[in-house]
Amino acid sequence: MLILQLKELQRLLEDQTEFYRLRGNTYQEARERVAYLKDVIENKGGYRFFYSEGKAIQREVDLQIAYRLVWFGSPSDVTTEANDGRGPADFKIARGARDKTIVEMKLAKNTQLKRNLKNQAEIYKTASDAEHALNVILFAVRRKRSV
Repeated sequence: MLILQLKELQRLLEDQTEFYRLRGNTYQEARERVAYLKDVIENKGGYRFFYSEGKAIQREVDLQIAYRLVWFGSPSDVTTEANDGRGPADFKIARGARDKTIVEMKLAKNTQLKRNLKNQAEIYKTASDAEHALNVILFAVRRKRSV
């Protein structure tokens, strides 16, 4: 269900926006794609993609899948679970050897969130010889149902 919904989101992005024509370096592109995904989730009903039968997603992999799907049409190489020696980064976005960005995705409920934010992306950034790193956190809020 999530994959079908996200494919529809991807189609809308391609048909109705300039989203897939973004340019800049990998850091700028990664930030712009996170910002757009955030806007869709918070302001355009996209939060529904992160709920199933009224319950919030419970796996970081679901957020990772959503983020991976918004990279269609990019000039960048998007590698998931890239392991350059210090463990797997959620994403390594690259355009050749000199332009690389690490992206780490976490759910706010992750019990290791504080420790991971402090160290994890920087460790992966160093191992990958990446210039930048981003941490993305999804916080699911229960919406009150109207009567």
